[in-house]
Amino acid sequence: MKRYRYLTALLLSFVGVVTLTLSVSANSSWRWISETRPYDVLPFVVVLTLVVEIGGLCALNQIGQIHKCGFYVILGNLLSFAAPYILLRLFPAPPYEFAQTLEHTPFYTVGAAYLVLTVLIEVPVVYTALRKTVGSRKQLLVTLLCLNVITTVLTAVAERVFCQGTW
Repeated sequence: MKRYRYLTALLLSFVGVVTLTLSVSANSSWRWISETRPYDVLPFVVVLTLVVEIGGLCALNQIGQIHKCGFYVILGNLLSFAAPYILLRLFPAPPYEFAQTLEHTPFYTVGAAYLVLTVLIEVPVVYTALRKTVGSRKQLLVTLLCLNVITTVLTAVAERVFCQGTW
């Protein structure tokens, strides 16, 4: 047990520094200071995401059926892009309605939770549909995960660059 003492202390110190140095904005209102909102950026990043994912999957896994690959990638992306809005509609942030929530809360569509939704929704859809058309299922899964992480990070960065807000 003693051999993990230093690693545990280092890990707890890191977690403490990260969590205890966060600023809190209690009783303050969020407002967007840019004209652009995340839902304005969404159409552009959707196109970029589809091009990267379809192109990457077909090229890295030798998938000759581009139409089939494209269909399932588009279906998986539609489901995963819609999930945050559906969840927001089911569990609105009080006291706002859906449109007010988008306007008055720091609601970026893509973040860590979105990546989890993508892995839980899009990856199984695309993997299940394409697993029989590739030579290596493991390579397909790794490619899917890597491409989804890349496109999620690109989308999150685009939203934060073009959509500015403050408390």
